[in-house]
Amino acid sequence: VKSFKGLWGLDLSHNNLSTRAGEYLGEALKGDYWIEYLNFKGNKLESMGLRRILECANENHNVQMLDLGILGDSGL
Repeated sequence: VKSFKGLWGLDLSHNNLSTRAGEYLGEALKGDYWIEYLNFKGNKLESMGLRRILECANENHNVQMLDLGILGDSGL
């Protein structure tokens, strides 16, 4: 029996997440954990939080879809 080490998807939309939360969540994505879908739209992730999420999601080969919503000059 293969052990399960991940999620199919994680919807964190409209949770008032800050830049700092984006940095922590990005770091958590750094491992090659099994997750295919992430939704961060409608949060207060500024450019640094977004950058960290994008960098780490890009390193995780299991992420298939990343929904960031509408991006502005200061982030989401």
